Amino acid sequence: MAMAGCLGEEVQLNPLDTTVSIPVIMVLVGPICLISHPVPWQGVGNMTDWQIFIEVCILSPTTVVYACISGVLALAYNTLQFSIVQTLSATHATFAGNFNNVATIALGVLIGLEHIPQGNWGIVMTSAVICNILCFTAYTVVKMKNREIVVGRTHKWWSMTIRAKLL
Repeated sequence: MAMAGCLGEEVQLNPLDTTVSIPVIMVLVGPICLISHPVPWQGVGNMTDWQIFIEVCILSPTTVVYACISGVLALAYNTLQFSIVQTLSATHATFAGNFNNVATIALGVLIGLEHIPQGNWGIVMTSAVICNILCFTAYTVVKMKNREIVVGRTHKWWSMTIRAKLL
């Protein structure tokens, strides 16, 4: 996050320029096509990731479509997140991402997809979730108060400057 903020401020890159998906693909093409590993399918030994991809294309083409849609959505999300980092701050974007995770956990528990662990771990998890929410809220409130103070000072300075020019 801090790197994305620096790239936006100092190097003047827009959020789409900070996306590294194309270089990552270029680096991974070799291992994807050349390195084989065990596959837990009956009657199949070792396969490369490319061979697995071809097999999935044959057996379930809609899965490949969903994976491509997921990639496009991930690119959009990363671009949005880098835009937030460059507009607000890396800290704010990180807190917001953690808050998003907390909301996902809470939603999963509420609709029954997840369960709070029993015993001490349940207390630890619940405390962590609540503390995360409180920290994000406190950080946002402090940020807003500091912004009001700065805006108030700027407004007073601006008023004095205009009065001095008028006199």
